[in-house]
Amino acid sequence: MRGIAPVAGGRPALLHPERPSGGHGAPTEVAVSRNGEPFKADIAGGDSPAQAPAPIPLRSGQYLHALQQQFDSLGVDPGIVSDLQASADGTEIVFATTAALVPDDDNNQSDVYRYRSDKGRLYLLSRAWDGGTANGASDQPRIDGWGEYVVFRSAADNLTDRPDANQVDDIYLADLLGGITERISWAESGEETGTPSAHPDLSGEELVVVYDREDATGQHGIYADDRTAVLAQRQDPGDCDARHPALSANARLLAYVCGEPGDLDCSVRFIERKSGIFTAAECPNAIEDNYRTYFDALGDRLIFAPIDPQ
Repeated sequence: MRGIAPVAGGRPALLHPERPSGGHGAPTEVAVSRNGEPFKADIAGGDSPAQAPAPIPLRSGQYLHALQQQFDSLGVDPGIVSDLQASADGTEIVFATTAALVPDDDNNQSDVYRYRSDKGRLYLLSRAWDGGTANGASDQPRIDGWGEYVVFRSAADNLTDRPDANQVDDIYLADLLGGITERISWAESGEETGTPSAHPDLSGEELVVVYDREDATGQHGIYADDRTAVLAQRQDPGDCDARHPALSANARLLAYVCGEPGDLDCSVRFIERKSGIFTAAECPNAIEDNYRTYFDALGDRLIFAPIDPQ
């Protein structure tokens, strides 16, 4: 059974970091400090952190040997692979690529792949519901720490047997154990959204999925699907352009970027989802549009990293 890692006492605060050495494209880490101001009582305690593992983002030089061999055998340049991420034990790896890595990947668009390092097998994850090829591009995959679920963005309208007529990017959840893919980016009314969704993440004992979605004015909001609520739930107060959400491994801490990176009023917000306690700080200098956000394994740092493995 999935466990939830405890959050150490105190409200999180963000430090404003400088870009680390390593040049353009290097990840930027934002430290999460706890200043002694306690959370509500129900936040402390809980199961061992080991029961709520965090996934592992993979960078160049961190490819598993088996994955390098797979790419070499297919003649694939790792430079065209993006959003590499592995389950906590490294057996499940997901990524997006425009390369056709299986014979029936003939859509000439970006797709999401799954690699089983323990079995040496590669799977096309962004398939049509009838086993055919997706009729739109798919990318931005994220896997949970247990290696059971993957979320990703897709412009395809044939990934599920439920009609998809909104003609915008949606968020999909793939159950790796059950072999089922479903669309989860719905409007609060339960109807199809008329605007695109992006930047999904997932975590937690009860499997929480978050993503951002554009509204009719062009501003974005953060939405969550916790698999127990019937409809999507907005997570931000709607007072800024909120994008790039990230969840801690136990899904209790939510972070997102508020505003446009590079602007003076851009900030990063942390919200403790149970209590609603939040704090904000300036965006780090290194945020760029092609960066993704994720927490480290302990939930002590928020990391901004390029989606590509260069």
